[in-house]
Amino acid sequence: MQKDPIDDRDDLELDDEDIKNGKDDDLVDPVPNLTQVLDESNSPKNEGQQSTSLDVLKNTQSYTYGRLRAFHRYQMQYFDAPDVIFAWGENKQVVKASMVSPRVYSAMHSAIQASELNHSQKLLCQTILILAYRTGMRINEIAGIKLKNVKSISDISFVLTPNPYLRLKSSSAKRRVLLTALVKKDELKILTLFIAQQERMGVSYLFSQGVSKQPLPTYFFSNLMRILWDGVLGQDNHSYTFHSLRHTAISQLTLAINGSALAEVMTDYTVEDCQNIADSLAGYHQNQGAWFGLASFVGHLTCDTTFEHYIHTAHLLAGWQLSHAKIEIPFTVFQNITGIDYQKVNYHSKTAYDKASKMVALKELRFYFAKKLKAHHAPLFTAPDVSAQLIQQNTEGEGIYRSIFIDARYDAVISFIRKLDNLKPELRDRELENKATEHGIHLHKAKKLYQNANDLNNNDKLITQVKGQTAQAIITTALDKAYHMSVHNPDKLRQFVRTYQKKHITSRSYLKFGIKQSQHKLLAEFLKIGCEIIAPQHWQMTSNSVKEVREFKKKYKLDSAIRVEANQNGAEFEVRVVRKMNAKSEKKTTYESSGVLKFLGEMLVIMLEQDSEK
Repeated sequence: MQKDPIDDRDDLELDDEDIKNGKDDDLVDPVPNLTQVLDESNSPKNEGQQSTSLDVLKNTQSYTYGRLRAFHRYQMQYFDAPDVIFAWGENKQVVKASMVSPRVYSAMHSAIQASELNHSQKLLCQTILILAYRTGMRINEIAGIKLKNVKSISDISFVLTPNPYLRLKSSSAKRRVLLTALVKKDELKILTLFIAQQERMGVSYLFSQGVSKQPLPTYFFSNLMRILWDGVLGQDNHSYTFHSLRHTAISQLTLAINGSALAEVMTDYTVEDCQNIADSLAGYHQNQGAWFGLASFVGHLTCDTTFEHYIHTAHLLAGWQLSHAKIEIPFTVFQNITGIDYQKVNYHSKTAYDKASKMVALKELRFYFAKKLKAHHAPLFTAPDVSAQLIQQNTEGEGIYRSIFIDARYDAVISFIRKLDNLKPELRDRELENKATEHGIHLHKAKKLYQNANDLNNNDKLITQVKGQTAQAIITTALDKAYHMSVHNPDKLRQFVRTYQKKHITSRSYLKFGIKQSQHKLLAEFLKIGCEIIAPQHWQMTSNSVKEVREFKKKYKLDSAIRVEANQNGAEFEVRVVRKMNAKSEKKTTYESSGVLKFLGEMLVIMLEQDSEK
């Protein structure tokens, strides 16, 4: 009896998982956890309700097509515009797939490991995730892999050929998928263990239901990914579908095969990995080039489909290549366009102008153009996982230094601590892992951060709230400087934080130092380091009289920009970070505590690794 093939309606180039039709969306019912999705075998798809909202209609290609066509017909009728054939007029599909970052991918693996699945089930889920993320295979291609078509354990590859449960899209979809160059060592180990497990069980398909001769249904794979994304990012915080992994793989491989520097910030591939991938994908397409190799690898007949729908990084790659292009134009043309004369060209680059050919090399003036456009003030990317790569070489290259921050992504740490702070104290331990996964923080680091925050204050609050754009700007700059100090002068930063811990009282936004000589020295050292982190004009010292404070500043050679104020309450010195008050009625400018010192001190205590000597 002829078996029905796997339903590959989800596997159109613009598939039901990844498009909005303007009518109905066929969605799989959400499944609450990984254990349930593994137990499911016959969960039907529910039809979505038809949306009648004008806003939803306007997001469809058919609406845009109709408006353009009506406008052009008006032009033809009244202004003799020529007739135009609108391509794709009947195709009402709009791609909504997006890229999955390496950080989210890593968090998905962590979610699998933290689940209640047994070892065999975890291997299965991780293998599916690895294949989808690294190779970009279609959902029905992964589901229909026969175990006999898995070649060589030492150099793993899959041969995709039609079978009763796999209907390929076209002749170009029949191919060999090489894996060794694409996967990391730990991923290769997972794949090897899972394949060996399936061989021992004697199954026909790589992803089978128990020891049966049938593969898992395609909705199992889409449900699995949806559960992982919902758990990592929140159910309403993403629009990922299984097909997003295909878009991700192709976009990342595009950067890898071109050796782009963007690969180091948009993927988790190293320079060596990129070279191995480029060599592997070139294969039989050495003469045709890398683009044909990529198209063949993902099952496309030509490069057109790959470029038209899948490469989300093409514009970035083009910009990167243009920045390396050796473009020369005649000086007269250059001057007419920019208004820049020879003297200015020669001032900014002695080699930009060639007197013999009278040509200007634009590459030599790139930094001048960038400065004029202020492009260097807004970096486009940050590293995908700074906490894993916070190793910096010193200027002489003699040694390697590491930040003493538990996790240097302080924006993520602040958000993580705030989320915990919003919970009831009795719920924090239980929700710690979920919040850590949500913010991409390793569980071990998350526990350290939470413990430091919990130990600091003597109430239930974990972190201070600071309001105002000016205060936020000061904090951002201060944390940047503190991170730099944590790499290049960690002992100085530890001294600053230890002093803060000694003098910190939960109910105060300032620190108080005693009248003894040792306390004065401690205050002086604290302020000297503090002025390296926060600009001196934001600091204020108070004591019995302004004169006494000024003498103190002079004696210990403190920055003259530090503000002074009299405090009649005692002879002790108080230090705080202040802001200007907005009282218009007062003639004299007054300042009040901004809470910045309290917030910054708390964050540094939370983020710093515990001193081993302590």
